[in-house]
Amino acid sequence: MLNAAARSLSVLADAARRAGAMLLVFFAALTAGAGWYAATALRVDTDTSAMLDETLDFQVRAKALRAAFPEIKTDVAVVLRAPTMDEADAFAGALAARADANDAAFDGAFAAAADP
Repeated sequence: MLNAAARSLSVLADAARRAGAMLLVFFAALTAGAGWYAATALRVDTDTSAMLDETLDFQVRAKALRAAFPEIKTDVAVVLRAPTMDEADAFAGALAARADANDAAFDGAFAAAADP
């Protein structure tokens, strides 16, 4: 039994030695195929809500929140700090005006103090 295994490995090693270039091409093609498969088929889902049971209380509430406010994933909130409320309101209005002017980056802007 051991003699047959040793003979088989010897024949395999001899064939690999004789056809080294072809074996190199074979393994290069195999590596390229595995790389292509990994790049096109393997995916990582980093959505933590998909990892947990949908029937958990906070998952149900989060689903209701997303249904009520579908744009919540793309909203950006800006918190301003200024020495006075008037300065903060003025800056918020100017920032909202700049964001409204940049249609390529923003769909719209809302400043509570500027748009009562």
